[in-house]
Amino acid sequence: MSITAADNRRAAALVAHHARRDFDGINAILGETTEAKRATELIFAVLDLYQELVPAVHTPLGLQFLSSYLHRVAGIEETP
Repeated sequence: MSITAADNRRAAALVAHHARRDFDGINAILGETTEAKRATELIFAVLDLYQELVPAVHTPLGLQFLSSYLHRVAGIEETP
């Protein structure tokens, strides 16, 4: 199993949607993950993100970083 840029993007988006309590956004990410058959990879990507970012994310600067990260990884996602 390998975590891809798409998995990392979905993980970052899931966390960002959760922070805003955007349930439609959360459901969209979960639907995309299910369609791609990448649920396990999403869980590992979220855990990796958690380990790296949680100490810094709970600040205004941390939330700004997460938004920037999401835009960056969305730009490097491979097209199937």
